[in-house]
Amino acid sequence: MRFHFILYVNDQRASATFWAAALGREPSLDVPGMYVIVSDAAEYHRRAIAHGARELSPLADRSWGHRAAYSLAPDNHVLAFAEVPSR
Repeated sequence: MRFHFILYVNDQRASATFWAAALGREPSLDVPGMYVIVSDAAEYHRRAIAHGARELSPLADRSWGHRAAYSLAPDNHVLAFAEVPSR
């Protein structure tokens, strides 16, 4: 499984430029409003809450076509787990 760590920042362009320079490579994901797509978003969301995250928004169908749940990690990063709904 491949994971992407997504940071919510004040200036995405400046942050992406910094990290590209610091790491010597361009980001593999660099679009506004990112979320992590997993096979079972409810389970990932449940585990995050069980380990100290606070629910911001329960798993629900979102306007862009995925089901997503949002929580706030103890370090104040927003977690967004999404899945492609089965048709």
